[in-house]
Amino acid sequence: MPGKAARPRGPEPQGPKNGGGPNPFSAAEGVGLDPGLGPAPRPFDLVFSHYWLSGLAGVQTAHALGVPHVIMFHTLALSKTAALGRAVDSSCRLCAERLVVGRSHGILAPTETEKTALITHYAVPPERIAVVPCGVDLHLFRPSNRLSARRRLGLPPEAAVFLFVGRLDPIKGLDRLLKAFSGLPASVPARLVVVGGDVSEEERFGAFREAVETLGISDRVIFAGRVEQHRLPDYYAAADALTVASHYESFCLVALEALASGRPVVGPPVGALPELLGVPEAGVPLKDNSPEELLRGMAAVIGRRGAESASREALRRRIARRYAWDRVARDLACRLSSIMDRNTAHREAGGSFAYGSGLCSDHCRPSGRS
Repeated sequence: MPGKAARPRGPEPQGPKNGGGPNPFSAAEGVGLDPGLGPAPRPFDLVFSHYWLSGLAGVQTAHALGVPHVIMFHTLALSKTAALGRAVDSSCRLCAERLVVGRSHGILAPTETEKTALITHYAVPPERIAVVPCGVDLHLFRPSNRLSARRRLGLPPEAAVFLFVGRLDPIKGLDRLLKAFSGLPASVPARLVVVGGDVSEEERFGAFREAVETLGISDRVIFAGRVEQHRLPDYYAAADALTVASHYESFCLVALEALASGRPVVGPPVGALPELLGVPEAGVPLKDNSPEELLRGMAAVIGRRGAESASREALRRRIARRYAWDRVARDLACRLSSIMDRNTAHREAGGSFAYGSGLCSDHCRPSGRS
């Protein structure tokens, strides 16, 4: 089940060896499996990992259990590097991603663009990749009264409210959005609400607070910080539009949440946005995430405020309905079953799949990361 970690049968996990911390490249120990014991009883039929760190644990766990391993990365180091023009992740992450790719029976990508990146940058055979989009909780994210939400959040009823939801990571482009927002005339009552960030990002918080002071928009930008999932619907409901400024997205789930809430999306062609913003009512597709384009998108939203209607909200909701949890779950179950069936047939035919237990690359060993 999502969010649950089940303990497979096997010996009790051992503590860190030699007084050191846990080794992510030997993570099978962390789930009660000894990599040296070989295949264990099979309490599971498949191991499904998310993100590269979990993938390192997943490939060893799957090998110990004798079952297939499937990975969904959500973001890729090489795609982030290409989007920003510089490396922002350690080379250790890149080597780990390549290792997990090579030792997984199947890889799930949320978009065709991400599938192409896996083929181009990681040399994954196309037949090992299945495209399964992210899903949205339509019961949580649904159209709600804008003015009521603004009263609850203390936002002015007449202002044009733009919403940013995401981490304060450079890949999200918040610096560009702040610059774009500063271009709105002071005569236009507007607010930018920034949802995201936590105590570990206090340094970035400080940098962005300085930026809004320098840009002269500190009275119009609200840093809401980290917001619990059950409170997010109020923020979408209060907004005139969600603004996406990312250099790169694997999917862009927040856009799907906004559409499910009946709100338009302004954003560049990243992740699933080209598909989600395929009709004019869905929002304002941008050519890129430059401040000039972001400003154009926000100005377009302000110009259309009088045209908002229940029918437009319903149309956005219909777009999101294609990604409802139950639909995506059925698709996911079908894909995973296919991978399990293919693996079973391969094993019965006498084939094998190379895992290997020495999961540290030559780069990681001398660097001290092992």
